[in-house]
Amino acid sequence: GFAGWGAFLSGAITWLGPFILTLGLATMLTGVIAALLQGDAKRLLAYHSVSQMGYIILGIGTALYLGPHGQLGFLGSVYHIVNHALFKAALFLGVGIIYVHTSETDLYKLGGLWRRFPVTAFLMFLAVLGITGAPGLNGYASKTLLHHAIDQAAAAGSFWLVWAERLFSLVGVGTAASFAKLFYLIFLGKPTKLKVAEGRHPSLRAALALLAVVMLGLGIMPHFFPSVLAAPAAQVLGFEGSLDILAALSFWNFSDLFAIFVTLGLGALVCWAGLKSGAFHWQPPLWLSLEGLGKAAYQEIARLWIRSIDLYQAGLQKTRDLGLAAASDLHNAYLNLGRPKEGKIGGVVFAGVSASAALLIMALVFLIVFYTIINPGLPTPKIFQALARRLGKWF
Repeated sequence: GFAGWGAFLSGAITWLGPFILTLGLATMLTGVIAALLQGDAKRLLAYHSVSQMGYIILGIGTALYLGPHGQLGFLGSVYHIVNHALFKAALFLGVGIIYVHTSETDLYKLGGLWRRFPVTAFLMFLAVLGITGAPGLNGYASKTLLHHAIDQAAAAGSFWLVWAERLFSLVGVGTAASFAKLFYLIFLGKPTKLKVAEGRHPSLRAALALLAVVMLGLGIMPHFFPSVLAAPAAQVLGFEGSLDILAALSFWNFSDLFAIFVTLGLGALVCWAGLKSGAFHWQPPLWLSLEGLGKAAYQEIARLWIRSIDLYQAGLQKTRDLGLAAASDLHNAYLNLGRPKEGKIGGVVFAGVSASAALLIMALVFLIVFYTIINPGLPTPKIFQALARRLGKWF
């Protein structure tokens, strides 16, 4: 199972768990920083998809790092996959509703739309609370599991995992700041001068409301999904005791609640400071952006791929040439195998015996002598004695 795989790899490949865990942290951090600097709603949400994938990778890395004791990491990762699908679908749908009426996704051209779209604003607010991990919404449950998992890894592992836990909290602050910015600029900022098209589109709001209800349900009953679906799957994959560990975990303890409220408060403060100072308008150089890094990585991978294809084709051609040459030599040897020749090897003259057969005879004599030398105390096998007598008659 997954746990057994993690336990095996923790001994065989000690770097795999920490590597995936570090990859998750790096993905979380780069995604949230890029999202903070976006002025387009769709791009902000897209970069946060990168960041949220980092949470999932982090959970997998923690589970691999802890092996059979990685229940919380695995459960949190699976739970967050479901939660991300819910609140990110709701957020994209909400932005889509605004776009249908304004034909605009530039956050700095929107604002004050809560008066025109109060229902959409309320449902979007629930989705924002979900992705930021506010208590009572689904994101709080999965992020709490992941936070406990990284705490467990920090307690059982190296000192650097303490910093991993701090980075986890820092990304939470960045997430809260990003979505405070998104919600404020769309619904609470200075009223937009854009022309807002009429139309209610009830089906879009109904879908958004359905997603919000599911998010609220999972948030109010945080044990439901992992107990019914995730924990049994974890048990099958080798994480013994997942149900017991989950049952012993309280989502509503003071420490977790206090930590998330501090995170949300700091996120709101960062949002205010960024909007006030204009820091969110800063654009990094291309080489430092995800687009630039992705382009550079693509070019390097393409270069290596082309080089590997060239090497493969050259090796294939060389192998083909060697194979044809070997086949030609074997064919010629086969044609000459039965032709009698006269030759001399050492002091032995072969007349009327094919040279190939003579070589085979000499090789056999050598093997008999070699066997006798390395096994002086062993009796000579009968087959070798018979062959020796036969060779004596020939020579």
